[in-house]
Parts: sequence; structure tokens; C-alpha cells
Amino acid sequence: MADSTLKLALLPVVQTSAAKLHVLHLAPIKEKLGTKWPKLSEPIHKLFEKAIRDAQGPRDHFIQLDELSYVVTFNGLAFEEAALACAAIARQVCERLFGGTKADIAVRALVSHLSDGILASQFNDGNQISALLEMIGQEIVVSSRSMGKPPSTTQVKAGASESAWEPIPALSKARSSLLALGLESGLFPVWELGKNKSACLYASAYSRHGRPKIGCVRQLLPGLPDKVVDAEIALLYAAHAYAHRVNKANKVCALGAAVSYETLTNFNLRIRYITALRSLTIIPECPILLKLEDIPQGTPLGKLAELISMLTIPNLRVALQFKSYTAVPERIDIRLGAVGIGCALSTQCDMPQAAATMKRLTHAFAEQRGFIFVEALDTPTLTGLALSSGIRFGVGHGVSDIWFSGTGEVPAFPLH
Repeated sequence: MADSTLKLALLPVVQTSAAKLHVLHLAPIKEKLGTKWPKLSEPIHKLFEKAIRDAQGPRDHFIQLDELSYVVTFNGLAFEEAALACAAIARQVCERLFGGTKADIAVRALVSHLSDGILASQFNDGNQISALLEMIGQEIVVSSRSMGKPPSTTQVKAGASESAWEPIPALSKARSSLLALGLESGLFPVWELGKNKSACLYASAYSRHGRPKIGCVRQLLPGLPDKVVDAEIALLYAAHAYAHRVNKANKVCALGAAVSYETLTNFNLRIRYITALRSLTIIPECPILLKLEDIPQGTPLGKLAELISMLTIPNLRVALQFKSYTAVPERIDIRLGAVGIGCALSTQCDMPQAAATMKRLTHAFAEQRGFIFVEALDTPTLTGLALSSGIRFGVGHGVSDIWFSGTGEVPAFPLH
């Protein structure tokens, strides 16, 4: 049987110090006990729970996930205090449960900060908290053979704490994740057409063998549909990291990323993406503009409003991008909560079709409070048509070929 897992979530006021505890090398003991294990499991659980309660306060709770696996809250503890609480629980587990065995038992803890919103929405599941901590946690290991020594602490992932996380390594990590999928990435300006300036950079993937431009991840990975959400999360992390670079440079710029409609309408993928989204610290001066893209024809407006509501967190705004101009509703007559609407022109788009696209966008969004954007304005003629049609924002080779890797010097905003 696989190693068991003990997961703890620790809760301060604004952010939650969270930990996942994993009991290593437990399988040999279970194998040695054989048929006795089921009878012993209940008192073992009671010992685990006692160790947890000993480290908890009166307002704390815990939930059992599976065999020797829990999520626990600790109100009001700072990160360092949470790490000490985890070490205390791990020591008590090792001493009381495994102190008399010859096996080398170790309890591994991953500690990090999470927002209160993550616990509020994910506490009953716990597996999503566990997966997130595997990505961002700082490691503590307590062994039954080293009870007289202090627990060893090693950072295992970038982003383990505010002091350890740095934007440039985070950008490099996001790029590496995309390279593994055969994609490159960059930050592309979204241009305000009437003023010929930009104060928004959009993190996007493109084919390693193609021309750098904004593209839809799901369309770039047709043969790897199960990897799309990984790429979308990597681009979200890239946008978030660059926002912190801009802020450290005392500049102001919005950062954009995209998630596909198909990702958000798949329950498991939606949980993964929203969990990643809520783990971010989004800066008010550098908000995130999240584009819900590739929306198919016939999508109910109520469904879009529901998805936008799920994505609502401070300093994040949502824009809608439809798969084609025929997928754009003729009229949006309910308040969606989106700040913008748009679509990308197809590669075979001619002028009459482009004009029809822009007309439909402006008509559909007339009753909403927001902007309209068009992507793939790849010729000066299409760019001029967008400008004359009242389209506020656009991207494409006909507007500009400027883009950034994210690791160079932060430019002055707005761009011109």
C-alpha cells in the first residue's frame, strides 16, 4: 500500500499558513502487522488526532481525508509558528506511534501561506490544498531515528514563502513548463488603438517554430488536451510574476492571461485552475486581466455569468473571448460582470467578414459597461477597420510586433 498522508491547513487572519504532512516508510509496518492493522487503525487515528488537538487552539477544526490523512486549521499562527506546530505534531506521531519500531519512520511537512478563500472553498476536499502545497510548500522532515535533533528544514519549491519567492525565477519556471510542452511564451502588449499606447501586457504561449504572437493554448496543444490546464496555469503564474516585477520597478501595468471555456466547464480542471488563481497575491496597481477564451457558439449567458462569479477575487477582472464572430451573441441583455468582450479574426478572414465581426461585437456589448477588443489584426487595413469601427483594444502584427520575454529590463509604461 502507498505511503499514507497527513495534511494540515493553518489559518491566520488574512492568509492561511498551511501544511501537508506525509508519513514516510509506513508501508513496511503495515505489512509487518498484516491482519492486525485494521484493528489497530482506530487507536492509531486517535493518537494522530490527539497530536493535532494538542497543537490546536479552541477555534480550530480538522477533517479526516483518508487513512492517516487530515486537514487541520490553526487560527492566528504566523508562518514560523505554524512550522513549529507541524514539527511538534510530527515528533509526537513518531514518538508515540513508531518510537518502538526498528523502521526508519519520518513525517514530512510542507508549509506555506494560503488565502482564507482557499480554505473556505476547498477545506471539505483537501486534495486541492494538498496539490497546491506540493507546488509551493517549504519542507520539514522529522524522523523517528533523530528525535533528539531539531527538525531539518529545506526549501523544496520556489514560492514557499514571501521571503523565498522571487518573480524572475518564477518566470523562468513557467517558461520551462511550457518548453516541455513544445511551446514558447512571451508578454505581448494589448494596444489602445485610438491612442496608440499600451498599459497592459498579456502572457501568452506560441509555437516554438512559429512567429511570436498571442495564441489560444487549447488550439496550440490539440494532441495534448490533458496538458492544456498545466500550460494555462503556467501562463497565469508568468503574468502574476511579471506584475510583481513591474510593481518592484515602481511602475503601473495590467497583466493578462487566459483560461479556456472548456477548462472552466470541466469540474476537476476548474478546481485546479481556481485553486492556483486563489493562491496568488494580486497587486492593486498591477491587476490581472483574465480572458475566458474559446467560448463556443450557443453558450448560455447565464453559464458565462456563473463562471465569472466563480473567478471573482480582489484585483482580478474577466474579459470574454468568443471562438468566432458567429459565436458572439446578437445581444447580451443580462449583467455578466465581464469588463470586456472580443474575438480573434480567423486567418482566412476577409474585409467583409472582419467588418461583420466588429459590428456584431459592438452591438452585442452595447448595454454592458466595458470595452471591445479584437485579436489577429495582422494587416494595417484590418487595424484601420477596427479603429474606424470603434474597437478600443487590439493586437496583431498590423498593430505592432513588440513583445517581451519577461526577464529583461522593465519598460516604461504606457508603451507607445
